[in-house]
Parts: sequence; structure tokens; C-alpha cells
Amino acid sequence: MRLSVCNTKNATDQDKEEIKIANTYMLKIVIVNITLMIVTLIFGRFMSQVIFYTFLAFYCLKLANKGHVEIPIARPVFSNTTLCIGILVSAYPTAYVLNMVGIALFGSTANGVDLAQTSPFVLIICMAVFPAVGEEIAYRGLIQGAFAKRSAFYSVLFSALAFALMHMSLPAIMYAFFYGCIFGIVRIVTGNLIYTIIMHICFNAWNVGVLYIKDEGIVQSDGEAWIVAVWIAVVVLSMSVCGILIRFLCRTNNVRLAKEGNSAGEFISKEGMIVFAICICITIIMRMGMN
Repeated sequence: MRLSVCNTKNATDQDKEEIKIANTYMLKIVIVNITLMIVTLIFGRFMSQVIFYTFLAFYCLKLANKGHVEIPIARPVFSNTTLCIGILVSAYPTAYVLNMVGIALFGSTANGVDLAQTSPFVLIICMAVFPAVGEEIAYRGLIQGAFAKRSAFYSVLFSALAFALMHMSLPAIMYAFFYGCIFGIVRIVTGNLIYTIIMHICFNAWNVGVLYIKDEGIVQSDGEAWIVAVWIAVVVLSMSVCGILIRFLCRTNNVRLAKEGNSAGEFISKEGMIVFAICICITIIMRMGMN
């Protein structure tokens, strides 16, 4: 199997329609995400996220069924699962550095989480499991699946870009795009969304654990400068290991990654441009509001 793209210079009306539909899915998802922001502000963070991501998952499954978009979820294979967790862990130092660089350049827009009255189990369920399942079905399932009908390469690129932009935070956009590309490649290579769901849950759970430990005062901010220096020092090594594991995953699943001609602009319709405009505007407004 080869990761490739179609020739849109000679695209049929059906090709153009499917590209438009994929962009329309992105627009629908960004509208739903904006709704989440409003609901969270009104009703609180934890239970509103459970309700929202449950709705998001079923809504995307309904759209996928109506649009004949394949969202493959099957029992995981141990060897693939092990490789995917290794890819996730090996890529983390780079994601951490991207986040720290984003904070240094743009400042942090992250909202604090009050953990005093919240158990770790509730945090894992509300902030790790439900968001991971909902977002994977939306981005690697619906959006990537829709773009994959015409382009495997750009299905990874645009699903990752949409995933990143809808974090509505400049530092988060940087590492979310990076991990979005990795998740997208895994989804293409394995042909099974369960692996990206597992990876996403593990990543979210780790971040929840870090939040909880910081809240307990075990991790002090005084050490952040040298920690960043350590992360920078190991980025090359971590990405080398990540690349080796991805290649090993490709060999295990008999897939070869390759990009052919075609520009990204050929896969973006006006609906997609509206998505990017909305996300960028909201991100800027949120950043200005923090000042």
C-alpha cells in the first residue's frame, strides 16, 4: 500500500464535490467546537465535556454514515499497539519543546483547573478519555476519512491542521499539529482508528497527571528553565527514535509512505477557508483577552 494523492488537475465533478464535502465537515466541526467553548463557560468544565464529546462522537458517526466515510475501529493488535505507544512516547520531547517555544513566543492562554475537589479518576474520564474518543472520531475519523477519498497525504495534513487550529491557543496549535500529523500517519498506516484513540487517551492522561502533580506541589516551576534545556537536547534523538518506529510500523503493516504532486490549495474549498479564518480570528481574540 502507498500513501499517495489523486491528480486534481484532471479531477471530475465527483472529485471536486468530495473535496468540498470534506471541507464542509471541517466547518461543521469548528461550529460544534465553538459551541463547546460556550457550554463549558456556562455549565462548567467537567460534565459539560463528557456530554459534548459524547454528542460530537455520535454526530460525526452519523455524518460519516450519511456521507459514506469509513471510520475503521477494530480490535487492536499487540505489536501495533506497542509500536504506537513507543511512537507517542518518543515524540513527546519534541511536542514539549514546541509547546514551550509557543509559550515563550506568544504567552500562555491555558486556563487553570481547580483540582481540589476532583478525584484523579474523574479527571482521567472527563479530561482524557472522552475528549480523546470524541476528537479522534471527529478528526482522524470523519475529516481524515473524507479527505482520504481523494488524497491520503492531504488527509493527514488537513485533519492535523484542523485539529490544531481548533485548540484556539497558539502554543497548543504548535504541538497539536505535530501530534495530529503523527496520529494521522498511524491511522493511515494501520487502517484502524483504535490505535490513535489509545495514543490520544495516553497523551491526555499524562497531561492530566502532570496537572495533578503540579497542583499538589510536587513539581516546582523553578526547575522549568533547565527542564526545557534538557528537552531541547534530546529532541534530535527523540525524533530519530520516533522516525524509526514509524518506519517499523509501516513495514509491519506493509505500507510505504510517499507524496506525489498536487498542491495543498487544490484540496481547500471556500468552506475550508472559512474554517481557518474563524479559528485564527478566535485565537487572536482569545490571546488579546489574556492581555
